[in-house]
Amino acid sequence: MDFLSKPYSAKELKRDLTPALEEYSKDAPKLAAINPDFTPREDYLETAKVVVQNIGVLENGLNIIRVYPSTNSIEMGVAVNHWVNQIGGNSILFLFPMDEALEAILTDATKEKIEVFAKNYLAAIQQASHWTITYGAKGYSLSENAKKNYPIYNQILSPQASKLLNRKIEDGSLMSWNMIYAPQPYSANKIGMVFSEYESKILEAMRVKTDEILRKETQEALATYAFQKSETQLVGKDGIFELEIGDTKFEFQVAGRQIFRDVGRVGTDTYLKNGMPDIITNNPCGEFFVAPIESSVNGQLGTNVPSELPAGVLTRTYFKFEDGIAVSIDTSNNELFEKTFDEKSTRVIAEIGRGGQNEKLSFLQEIGKPTGDTLIDEKVFPLHVAIGENTHMGGQNEAKIHHDFSISEINSSGEIVPLRIRKIA
Repeated sequence: MDFLSKPYSAKELKRDLTPALEEYSKDAPKLAAINPDFTPREDYLETAKVVVQNIGVLENGLNIIRVYPSTNSIEMGVAVNHWVNQIGGNSILFLFPMDEALEAILTDATKEKIEVFAKNYLAAIQQASHWTITYGAKGYSLSENAKKNYPIYNQILSPQASKLLNRKIEDGSLMSWNMIYAPQPYSANKIGMVFSEYESKILEAMRVKTDEILRKETQEALATYAFQKSETQLVGKDGIFELEIGDTKFEFQVAGRQIFRDVGRVGTDTYLKNGMPDIITNNPCGEFFVAPIESSVNGQLGTNVPSELPAGVLTRTYFKFEDGIAVSIDTSNNELFEKTFDEKSTRVIAEIGRGGQNEKLSFLQEIGKPTGDTLIDEKVFPLHVAIGENTHMGGQNEAKIHHDFSISEINSSGEIVPLRIRKIA
């Protein structure tokens, strides 16, 4: 059935897509409908209301909300669904139990089996006017047998999903792509914090209004001297800039590249390279970022902030950038790095990002430890640098993965080297 044919209304899409999602569940074991009588807690409802208001466009078209299989992710997903319906939108929730589904798919997997799963997963993306994930990491617990097949899965699904979402952005059929966090005990445990306190503070950070973040990020970005305000956006200045923080130091150029301000709202004074409104949101928000001129980056990246990859954790990461490509790899687990970033395109500089813009997350800055969740850590640490895919942020590199490395001001000798960006040519 062609779900995207013109005569279909949003309600008809929702009606006819439901059986398709039920069919999808046969290929993703334990995929389950959420009990329609489930009522989220008041603090999640309060938070979701602000998040939906900040995003600003969810009343139009069909929302597909993919919910991670934790209690809090379900709380957040159902709360978002509630407010979407309150403002007159249409939405479908489906529960995606990441570990269980991947384990079933990857154990003794064949390429054909993975392709069937990918086809159905991509079908769900294809129907969405809004693709929303209520997300919460809890650590991967795949068996060794399943881990062996993860690279095959990653090669098939990730690039296809990324290309499909980018294509939907280009043709205008995707109106928003939203990552909404749900606090997890896993993250609280990693930083030694009582979960109830962690949860309360994270939800508070998610209730910060868009305009407050926008003002701070704009001021901070212009203060780096690498960016300037044009008629409609912030863009990179001409010249060569040097960035230094902790054990990281490299040169880069951003001339003409757009800077994105992650403020949780669709179309907030930011535009992609072809002039289309920015539709990607994170909640909590609080970073600004840019895809640098890939071949301009030379220097080194070094960080002792643990970085969680799909098949394990790097506790230390060091490599050099030569013309924008990561070389001379020296990490706590080189084999893990090599398996994850196994193609040249996955090692290309993708992003330079500045966190610290959401003051309600300052409690994590004081703790100084990563939560293990990129969506949070990139907002907390002063800098994050990504390698891999960056076409969705105005870059030129297509890859099957985009991965952020958070970077601290503390170098390997225990000395504080604060973030500095200066023009050198």
